[in-house]
This record gives sequence, C-alpha cells and structure tokens, in this order.
Amino acid sequence: NSSGDQVEVSNQVQTLVNIALNQSVKEAINAAVRTNSPALIDAFHDALVDQLYDELVAKKKINQPT
Repeated sequence: NSSGDQVEVSNQVQTLVNIALNQSVKEAINAAVRTNSPALIDAFHDALVDQLYDELVAKKKINQPT
C-alpha cells in the first residue's frame, strides 16, 4: 500500500543519509542510483538539499561554494 511504500522510502533515505554522513556523498549517490527508484532518488535529493547541506559542509564532506 501507499503508506507502506512511503515508510520504506523513508527508511531507505535514512540509510542513504547515514552513508553520506559517515562515508561519502558520492557513495550515497551511487547507492541511490543503484536502486533504480526515481521516487527514492528524488526523496534522497530532497533530504540532501533541505536537511543535510549545512551538516555536510560542517563535516567537510562537501565544499561550500565561494
């Protein structure tokens, strides 16, 4: 069902977020792409842009543009 799918995507996004924070953003993106799930890739993109950008910059996982 739809709500079950949303929970699954949410769980997968959290896993990708953890990979981005603890390993690398590149590895998290590669893992997202390997799922072949447009919904998951979109949700992960939203999480990166909306929630994680500042944290990734602070952890020096990505560079802040000048």
